[in-house]
Amino acid sequence: MDSRLAQHLLRRLRHQAGADAIDRATGAGLLTERRFRVAGRGVRTFVPGPLAAGRSEAEIARILERHAFAGSIARDDLPGDNDPAAVPEQSAGHDRSKSLDANGLLRAVRRSAEPLGAADVAAMLLLARSITMNTMPLGEILEALRLPAPIMTITGRVAGFEKTFLDLLEQGLVLPGKVASGEGHILSRDYDIRFSHVSDARWRVVVFAGTELDPEERERTARQVSLAAQSRYPILGVSEDEDRLPAVLRQAAGINLVSGPLDLGIIRDTMRAVLGQVPEGDIPHDHASALTLADLALAIRSGTSAKRALAVLDDLARIRMALAAENENDDGAASGKDSGRKETGSKTGKNSGRGNPGSGSERIEPAVPTGTETDRFIPRVETLSGYGKAGDWALDLKEDLALWRAGSLHWEDMSTKLLLSGPPGTGKTTFAKALCNTLRVPLIATSVATWLEPGYLGDVLIRMSATFAEAEAAKPAILFVDEIDGINTRGSAGEWTTYWDQIVNRLLELLDGSARSDGVVIIGATNNPDRIDKALLRSGRLERHIVIPKPDTEALVGILRHHLKGDLDAVIATAPERETGRTDTATADSTEADTASIATGEPAAAAPRRNEPAE
Repeated sequence: MDSRLAQHLLRRLRHQAGADAIDRATGAGLLTERRFRVAGRGVRTFVPGPLAAGRSEAEIARILERHAFAGSIARDDLPGDNDPAAVPEQSAGHDRSKSLDANGLLRAVRRSAEPLGAADVAAMLLLARSITMNTMPLGEILEALRLPAPIMTITGRVAGFEKTFLDLLEQGLVLPGKVASGEGHILSRDYDIRFSHVSDARWRVVVFAGTELDPEERERTARQVSLAAQSRYPILGVSEDEDRLPAVLRQAAGINLVSGPLDLGIIRDTMRAVLGQVPEGDIPHDHASALTLADLALAIRSGTSAKRALAVLDDLARIRMALAAENENDDGAASGKDSGRKETGSKTGKNSGRGNPGSGSERIEPAVPTGTETDRFIPRVETLSGYGKAGDWALDLKEDLALWRAGSLHWEDMSTKLLLSGPPGTGKTTFAKALCNTLRVPLIATSVATWLEPGYLGDVLIRMSATFAEAEAAKPAILFVDEIDGINTRGSAGEWTTYWDQIVNRLLELLDGSARSDGVVIIGATNNPDRIDKALLRSGRLERHIVIPKPDTEALVGILRHHLKGDLDAVIATAPERETGRTDTATADSTEADTASIATGEPAAAAPRRNEPAE
């Protein structure tokens, strides 16, 4: 659903860009607007204008290209008959008599529309994500917005989101109609609400913007919220840090939306919308989350390659992280110069632990073979022992992945979701790391405990979504979720039922969403498969369940051999020699045989019984 909503919002941006291009062409005389009524409704059509008459498609294209970024087309700047730009080369075979018809001209004008801005695109994507990550179903959100004067808040944890969102709102690109805003932070009993001048505004909304609110004047702000509530207008709180929004506003709001920070998924989708392409590589997740909307506007510009844009973003992220570290050190030196230590927890936002929960996951890259003897110690499914059916599943997946990459196998025809269970210590996490090396793809490793670490429901849901988004951005990749039984089953958590229900529901949505996305292998690990909500095990989710048993003797030999690595020879060399005259020769013979099996990697042969000749 988030993809459909995002595409709907991006279509609004494209439609507006096309409409602006038509307005410029109409003002210049390339198009002529005609209005009439059909069945009582106004209809607007366009025909070629006087300056388009007799011009070929090539001439029109040159005119539009010449003025694509000018914001308007000046009549005096249009090429005339003596302008070389207006006369097509005869060798190209153009015929001035073949002028564009109305439909062809309109298409050419729309193609000349200014490219989408990266900041606008990213803000729309963040808005779509905030709606889909909300605990309220979409139907309830729409119902709440249909109230005569709804109250809602939206937090986009990205620098630049607040202003960009309000600009899009005013232009009528968020709601179906332009919005005139009244500033809530200047309300008083003697002051009437004054709204911004927006021509043809369909809505009037009282806005509390986080950057305009003083956290030290909470009582005054609460009074202003009360004054706004006494009006007949909708109330909207917008911020890049939800702690800056008045608590009374968030409490009274029927809808509280939260999204951000930026991640690789948002960045890639922004590049796709603006540049028409996405890069093959990526940048670290913490680099992506450090970026601002202004950074995206700087790096992702029409005509720039996706590879170049990604490199610029990575450089900008490093600069921002260095500045943040420098500021943090300066703050620490200032606050701790007398006590000898830095004070923490005194700031809101990112420093509060709620401003940027991130995914909390660990990204593990496949080991790079060196071509030496040490390569045999790299954990791979092919070389590990004791995994049984799980190993068979992994090797089948390796073959299927090669076919998928070659384009001869569809992702939905592959087994890519697995629930792995077994007693503690049976190597479930090791299996995931070995699979990473076998498939040669990144491993995004997390756990339910990591998801639940923030505690606050909104942050937990954001962290879950960020994990899946990180895996999506790194695809093909493996997403490994440990302790997945840590998510309670729905309806069985007492007074916390609603909390856990929302978490389970969100995980179901994420698993369903990943089912429509190629390239992400999902493995959930647990010691207690019976504690998992049954809905998570249905078709399309973690439908395949494999139990890893406790290792038998042969598996233990392989496990010891793997963990001893290069120390194996030294361990065998330090083993005590069999004492002369020892009576327990059976035990000695057995130990010698087992040690030999470890050294060779072969199962131990049965030791001969006492007084029986060895064959």
